[in-house]
Amino acid sequence: MEAYVEIVNDITMMYRRSLSKSDLSLIGEFTRESIARWLKSDRLDIYGFTDFHAVCGDIDIPWATEEGRYAESAQEANKRWMEQSSAGGETNGEGVH
Repeated sequence: MEAYVEIVNDITMMYRRSLSKSDLSLIGEFTRESIARWLKSDRLDIYGFTDFHAVCGDIDIPWATEEGRYAESAQEANKRWMEQSSAGGETNGEGVH
């Protein structure tokens, strides 16, 4: 079962954290409220999170804000650009991507 949370915060724009069985146990019922409470707990080093998207099996909790949705689309665009660049995509005419 895949379980993860993608987090937008004040420091690192967006990152993804896999959820362990221990994390899931601490979260309890997989709801937006439970995950937010877990993210705010003293056990984690997550400061200033502004939004999150979380998945556990068939449960998908979407971004709650436009900022979260924007961060995800920006990261996907960056990933596509990196893949294209590493595959020998377009260059600036001097062989530089």
